[in-house]
Amino acid sequence: MSRRAGSPTAGACGNAAGRGPRAPRPAARPSRLVDDMNETHPRSFARTVVAALILLVGAWVLLHFIIGIASFVLSTLVFVLAVVAVLWALRVLL
Repeated sequence: MSRRAGSPTAGACGNAAGRGPRAPRPAARPSRLVDDMNETHPRSFARTVVAALILLVGAWVLLHFIIGIASFVLSTLVFVLAVVAVLWALRVLL
């Protein structure tokens, strides 16, 4: 089987009419929005310090919240164990 020059499988670089490779399109210039979103300037030291302080305060609050929850759970467990121990002791003694 022979391939025709105008067939889609005639060549990887050829167009549908079989006239040869297409000329590449010129690259489009990026929009102004893309240029504005491209941050090439360095971060200011003050913004970095403020971000680090906010991160530290947030971590401190979260840590104390987690410690508070763990303390509540453990103190509840200790209270329940104390009640069970008293009930067991009363049952043994009486």
